[in-house]
Amino acid sequence: EDEIGNGFMRGSPVAIGTAHITDRRTGDTFAVYWPEGDLDVGSAPRRDPYPHIKPGLRRDALLSASADSSERWRAAYAAFSKPESASAEVPASSNTKPPATTPLKVWTDVAWTSEVTDPRIEFVEDASTADAVFAHSGGGKYQVLKHQLVSWFAYEAALIKKDHLAATLRRAGLAHLAPVTFDLETELDALLGFLAATDAHVILKPYDLG
Repeated sequence: EDEIGNGFMRGSPVAIGTAHITDRRTGDTFAVYWPEGDLDVGSAPRRDPYPHIKPGLRRDALLSASADSSERWRAAYAAFSKPESASAEVPASSNTKPPATTPLKVWTDVAWTSEVTDPRIEFVEDASTADAVFAHSGGGKYQVLKHQLVSWFAYEAALIKKDHLAATLRRAGLAHLAPVTFDLETELDALLGFLAATDAHVILKPYDLG
């Protein structure tokens, strides 16, 4: 076959040798594989194009997309496109009124508090005595009290990370607020169905870039 970079999974510890041969006349490249040790009777190595990806949703999506299954892709896209009402798992928002104390007692983990000279703000060393907790490094690790103002909100990754934002909007019944977005780790079939059903261009973007 003419694929480059294939790996193998096998039941016995038999190493597989590989070589790629290019026909300079035609430009075709072929991969040649051979076992570097003896195989048990009845056993054989089988091709695995993703040997470095651990079992899970991402691997399942990649393996299923490796085979020609346009019917499955269309079904996945149809399920993806089905409108969703607001999920019961999305909690209702609540507003917290700021404390009426003056000056406002603030605890923070940043080092530039000396630059703040507003008399309405007083920095404290003990977070439990503060009216507001400002955590520059993220607040998930801090225990706060109900009356305290905080500089973060619970499960913020659902909104500030691109790979979670689209799914969060769909679950909240707000899919119209964002372009059609697919998470390729878990929604690759749906993307292939979308490309088969539309004449659209897509942008592929790593989740961890700004």
